[in-house]
Amino acid sequence: MAEIKADIALDHRLTIAEVTDIAAQKPDPKIRVASLDIFRGLTVAVCIHVSLKILKLFTLFSSLLFLALDMVVLC
Repeated sequence: MAEIKADIALDHRLTIAEVTDIAAQKPDPKIRVASLDIFRGLTVAVCIHVSLKILKLFTLFSSLLFLALDMVVLC
């Protein structure tokens, strides 16, 4: 029967960087994250949209209120 031998070329070892090496690296502050910019843009767009909806409702409500007051005064 043939003997099974381990192939040394397939021996993969996991190398882990030292914690001090990773901690010493500082990210470049000039690099911006695109997903964060997109999130900020969408947040501003939603805030503007909601504000305009509230403004339209307030305008409609106030015009109806003034119309009702005019009808009360005329009666």
